[in-house]
Amino acid sequence: MKCGRILCGILAILILLMSCNGIAFAANNLNDFSKEKLEQSTVCDLQDLAQRASNDTEATAVYNELLDRVEKSQLQSSVVIDTYLTYYSTITNGTSIEIHYGIKALVPTGATLSLGYEYPASTRTYGSSIYVGGKSVGTYHAYFTSKGLRCASRTYASFVARNYSEKAVYRTFYAFDTSTRYTYHTVTSSEAAIDKIVLIAAGLSTTLIFSAGKVGKWIATIVAGLDIASTLSSFPGISTGQYIEVRTHFIANKIYQRVSIWHNYFAYQQGPDNPLYRSASSAVLPGF
Repeated sequence: MKCGRILCGILAILILLMSCNGIAFAANNLNDFSKEKLEQSTVCDLQDLAQRASNDTEATAVYNELLDRVEKSQLQSSVVIDTYLTYYSTITNGTSIEIHYGIKALVPTGATLSLGYEYPASTRTYGSSIYVGGKSVGTYHAYFTSKGLRCASRTYASFVARNYSEKAVYRTFYAFDTSTRYTYHTVTSSEAAIDKIVLIAAGLSTTLIFSAGKVGKWIATIVAGLDIASTLSSFPGISTGQYIEVRTHFIANKIYQRVSIWHNYFAYQQGPDNPLYRSASSAVLPGF
């Protein structure tokens, strides 16, 4: 009887030791960053290992193996970006842009992972970005001030290495002053001679064209070489001394321009709501 209890005790101890060794082996296996282990891992396994990396050496080993996999496959995805970065939100206020994001795995110092905002290619204008390589796991905010272009902007994350690249697009928005603006102008004799006026409306160089017997037209320059335009109702040509008001406002992805014309400035003062001409139209802002 006594021998039986002793044998049961020994067996229990052996089972406990085997369990502890099994747990230790599993833990070591989960945190194995050897080249052999990494080469045997799937992409999902590598993503998990990236989150377990505790130093730059381990993080770089996983990163290099992950890069080898995606570079060979040439997958059209954001595998690398999603391994390290979590996007939460984009907050805009006028020209202010704030990106909330998280780093969920240690980003190797040599990783070319960036976060920022951009403009449409048609504007030939760069936005701004920051590199997130070397950041520790945690939650972060990135702050930018837009250049105020009257067009769409969007936030994104980008990864480039060797012959491989990824891009994750987040939120599209319009980061500029959208308040209603009024611009006033008195027609000169030289302008009347060519039926054309050039003025600055809501920060945009705007050309008004009123050829006799033809529909009116406005052309707004977003950046040099990129214009948007819209037509107005016809007007029998402009003349010297006429007073012009251009009301500009923005809604969603459009710009609205309303053009009003009085005989002269005195007529405007006497009847601001009774112009001899008024017409409004809109145009779509450049987007993606």
